[in-house]
Amino acid sequence: MTSGFWGAKDKSRGARVVNAAVNHVIGTTPTVIDNLNTNRMLSLRCDLHDFRVKVGRQLAQDFTTTFAADTATITAHGLATGDGPYHLFTDGTLPDPLVVDTGVFVIRTDANTIKFALSHADALANIPIVLIDDGTGTHTLGEQAAALMPTAASSLGEGWILMKAGDEIFMAAPRAVTVIGFGAAPVLTWYQPG
Repeated sequence: MTSGFWGAKDKSRGARVVNAAVNHVIGTTPTVIDNLNTNRMLSLRCDLHDFRVKVGRQLAQDFTTTFAADTATITAHGLATGDGPYHLFTDGTLPDPLVVDTGVFVIRTDANTIKFALSHADALANIPIVLIDDGTGTHTLGEQAAALMPTAASSLGEGWILMKAGDEIFMAAPRAVTVIGFGAAPVLTWYQPG
């Protein structure tokens, strides 16, 4: 007998109908399942091949800075004050005093703008890192070091969950979940009960 929301049964009344939005992730491109209703549960089911799953927005996002305002611009970033720690990368020089691959926390300014903080407590207290310049090159904000992202079916990476075909995960819904598929046309189904 199937358990969970996928095939919930009531012995005395037959099948139970669950009102839920069902969504599919197909392919090997890293995908963020975002804007989840955090007051509800989240169910993920691996239908075909393998997936790696991790809570949070794992995808790297490029940003530009305005040092005079101590801000970073990331279009439609989806971040909240206190998120982090995030790692910073660049193909040039980061704005001074930011350091490559060092953790920073987010102070949300608006939907497209953030400030960086040294700690979670500083972020919540709205104490930003004071930027001295804008640096050079393309700057990137990532949830973890690039070396820890799964790159092959055999690699898992720190904090990632391996899902094989037929596996199901049921969790209290986070704000976002990142999934990466491996194999030919992998399929992951996810939904939140209504």
